[in-house]
Amino acid sequence: MKYVEHGGELSYPAPVVCEGGYFYNFFLEATKENLAALCDRVFNTTSGGEAMYYPLTHVIMVTVGSIPKIYSGTLNVGWSPEKQVIIWLVLAKVKKEGSVLIAERPVLFPVYTMVPDLYSLVSGREVFGFFKSFGWVDLPDDPAVLNPPSLSLDVFGLKKFGPDEEAKRWPLLEFTRRSGSEGTGKTWSGLKELFHDIRPHLWGDEGPVILPGLGFPVSLLGDFLHHAMPLVFLKQFRDVTDDQNAAYQAIVEAPSPIHSLHAELMGEYDFSMAEALASYPLADDLGLKSQKAILSIKVKMDFEIGGGKIIWEAGNNRGKNE
Repeated sequence: MKYVEHGGELSYPAPVVCEGGYFYNFFLEATKENLAALCDRVFNTTSGGEAMYYPLTHVIMVTVGSIPKIYSGTLNVGWSPEKQVIIWLVLAKVKKEGSVLIAERPVLFPVYTMVPDLYSLVSGREVFGFFKSFGWVDLPDDPAVLNPPSLSLDVFGLKKFGPDEEAKRWPLLEFTRRSGSEGTGKTWSGLKELFHDIRPHLWGDEGPVILPGLGFPVSLLGDFLHHAMPLVFLKQFRDVTDDQNAAYQAIVEAPSPIHSLHAELMGEYDFSMAEALASYPLADDLGLKSQKAILSIKVKMDFEIGGGKIIWEAGNNRGKNE
């Protein structure tokens, strides 16, 4: 069926081209049991086990960034900027063979995405399935700043759920630079080189989270990301007739090729979360708490999010052989 174009459109098709992006990236300790439970709820149970994903590490990445120019690569209608905060999980797409889970490929899951820009909010949710919500991102407008004193995010949501609660603006998280910490001047000029150096920080002392019988070479992740970052989403829309059901539901993957990249090591940062919000259960979903960031890296890059493919779709046989 053909998409119906209409006035006031806020959703534009892939590929989405992103130019001049700069991102402050912070690696944090989460809890692998919480991450595994989240994958079960979002992907594994939803698909009835037909499309399964599992966390490769208990370390997550939070990016606070700005993209000065975003536009559709297929419709010449104009562009808009975007500020964003994204919480990323590193997962493996797995399949079950008997009682053994076999990893097929690595993927990145943007589990929370907060933006103050309407085109980005609507297109990201409708086209790909980003779990996007509205927020206020405080970061430098100058892309040359390496070590800002602080970066923060406020969100629109609810402190508690209840019939008398009003949705409003709340602080959610903040990164604060430690006094006297300016970084070492270490730089990277490519994604494969960058991943090679940060890989030990992802696994920590325990090594990668390996599933029973999982014959998955972790080095593959670096090679795979060298070509294009694979992203995974749960794309869904609520059913108008039933408040417990989805009218449409699919697990989608999309490539995100990087056209240029320059990265630089930042100073040391402390991460703090505000008082818990019902709308943003980061502690429950991720096992996340206030802490010193494991690693802080600023990245400048041009990239795109390409047209995706459906891995699993409710009411369809897709996914069994993906």
